[in-house]
Amino acid sequence: MYLVPFGEFIPFEGYFPFLTHLVPYSVSLSGGKRRTIFELDTKKGDKDFKFGVIICYEDTVAPLVREFRKDGIDFMINITNDAWFCDSSELDQHLSVMVFRAVENRICITRAANSGISSFVAPNGEIYDYLDMNGKYKEIDGILCNKIRFVDTVNTWYTNHGDVFAISCLLVTSILFLVALARRIFA
Repeated sequence: MYLVPFGEFIPFEGYFPFLTHLVPYSVSLSGGKRRTIFELDTKKGDKDFKFGVIICYEDTVAPLVREFRKDGIDFMINITNDAWFCDSSELDQHLSVMVFRAVENRICITRAANSGISSFVAPNGEIYDYLDMNGKYKEIDGILCNKIRFVDTVNTWYTNHGDVFAISCLLVTSILFLVALARRIFA
């Protein structure tokens, strides 16, 4: 749904055509139009589990994960290609962003990454499993299997209201700044 700027599309290409020369290949991808929720029939018990899939850097898009959760998913899967970061700290940073999405929405997120860090993140933000080979956890091959950790299905405040609190804090701070500035100017 969300494309990587300059990797999968050229932002403002219509206004600044010279930007196309910054990318050494043709970029002509288009984003998806809707979220898809998948159902996992466990054949045990009376509950089917619902999950959503986010691709690559979509785990940085908090509203997307939040909308999936509001749609009733039980867990998320992140499929990513982090090969362009090589063996850098970007791989750890990308995983850290996913921890925020798990905590914000109280859901387990599992990640399958080629050249990145494949892992399981619990709803409390704990990275409870990751692919490891002799102490190395980046740019390795392997299979990672574990159980998805579930919590109650009550949505978090963030899931229900999004960035309302942060926006309110910004507005209050801006108003206080303007009041202080006005007092200083007109005093």
